[in-house]
Amino acid sequence: MEAAIALGSAGGKPAANIVDTITGLIEKSLVATDLSGNVVHYRLLSTTRAYALEKLTLSGEQASIALCHAAYFRDLARKAEVDWETVPASRWLQIYGRTIDDMRSAIDWALSAIEHHAIGFDIILATAPLWFQLSLMDEYRERLQGALDRLNQSADIDLQRKARLRIALGHAVWYALNDPDQMEDAFTRALAISEQIDDRSAQLQSLWGMWAVRRSRGQYRQALALATRYEAVAAAFGEPKFISLANRILSVNNHYLGHQDLARRLVEQVQSQAPQPVRSANNDFQLDRHVAMTSLMARISWLQGFPERAAASAREAIEAALETRHVLSLGYALCMAGCPVALWTGDLSEAKRCTDLLREYAARNGLYSTWGKCFEHIIRLQQGTEREALAANYIEARVDVSTISRLADLSAERLGAGLVADPWSEDALWSYPEVLRVDAELLLTKSTTGDKEAEAKLLRSLDISQSQSLLSFELRTAVDLARLWNRTGRRAKASSLLKSTYGKFTEGFATRDLSSASHLMAELA
Repeated sequence: MEAAIALGSAGGKPAANIVDTITGLIEKSLVATDLSGNVVHYRLLSTTRAYALEKLTLSGEQASIALCHAAYFRDLARKAEVDWETVPASRWLQIYGRTIDDMRSAIDWALSAIEHHAIGFDIILATAPLWFQLSLMDEYRERLQGALDRLNQSADIDLQRKARLRIALGHAVWYALNDPDQMEDAFTRALAISEQIDDRSAQLQSLWGMWAVRRSRGQYRQALALATRYEAVAAAFGEPKFISLANRILSVNNHYLGHQDLARRLVEQVQSQAPQPVRSANNDFQLDRHVAMTSLMARISWLQGFPERAAASAREAIEAALETRHVLSLGYALCMAGCPVALWTGDLSEAKRCTDLLREYAARNGLYSTWGKCFEHIIRLQQGTEREALAANYIEARVDVSTISRLADLSAERLGAGLVADPWSEDALWSYPEVLRVDAELLLTKSTTGDKEAEAKLLRSLDISQSQSLLSFELRTAVDLARLWNRTGRRAKASSLLKSTYGKFTEGFATRDLSSASHLMAELA
């Protein structure tokens, strides 16, 4: 009703008259009402709508009404952007989710009229949370590119708008295409502009994007340098939301670089902060903070030898993501925590549940559908022959943002024939002990002549696992070493190593790895 009054008032009609007119149309069944939400919505029936549009065109008032419509929804988009800072996501979507068609219409009209381009730019930028929450990133990417094309044709280029459009484009590419080259171009250009105009907020958003590019390529050392740079700029800026995001990206970075103790401290620091009045520091393209940090904590917990805590955190992240009704946050929780933790603990039923959720909710997203395909492939292989199970281990040890597309359909035959170029990123040190262990397994399956080389890899894996407090990887390596030593006449040494490692655990004794270790200890005794 507010929108109808705003547009009707542009023609000089009093608000009361407009309400009476709409009431009359409802009584004649020419306007439909929707009472399902807290706010009543009205809609013209399709035939009435077509007739009314034709009459509007004949009246010569279409352009003025279109301008009024665009201006109204620009203001509403700005209000939605402000409300997104404090209104719960589900409630916010109830209020603003249904405006997406009006926003589309207003953007298209404004960008088609050169004198009104600025209105279109402002709606596109202010509606960033709307496109993101509705998971319409591919469409948003196309509209952003169109807006930039229009802006570049303008004689008076607004650098602040240009920087923000490029930042939004970089995020849209990240979630729609996961194309590092396009992302890098968008964020690098945005950073140059934001530094030129001294826009500190845009600088930080651009730096986040450049960090994400390095992460997507598996270049975690370079990513850490950008995360540290981001932290310094955020500290100088003094905004708590940016400082919080700095800790978030540093926690992710340190996790992948193998610094799990530091990553855990950073996650705990972020989680201990009271909920902020703003959701993110990144033009609202950031994932839900609770989902992101709980997912990361699940990974760290398993690595450090707490499989039950890891499984609980993974479930918590998934449930929190389901409550947000945000496909991208759910995809993140499932791909980063749900599927990996279920596979690590040997809970194939939970892994299947997670891949089913991915297929149900995130199948249309190119990035997450590839992850889902890879995890489904691992599950199939784990339930197959010994050779296929080894291929599953090979893939599982190397799964990363930068390698996922090359691992999604790797066959046991290709691996056994030695036709696979190692897709592991040398910067992804978090899984290096497991990479070494699986490589040793491959050597041992080929011939007994590889015993010495395999043992060297296992000892190296054990040493790194212990130095990085990766107790779960340490146990897997200890089991393999114990089997090798037992086979080569070093039974007492094998038993001693396995008992020592197993004794460090305080939970998860029913999980696959601990159960396997327990059975082996009984055999060695």
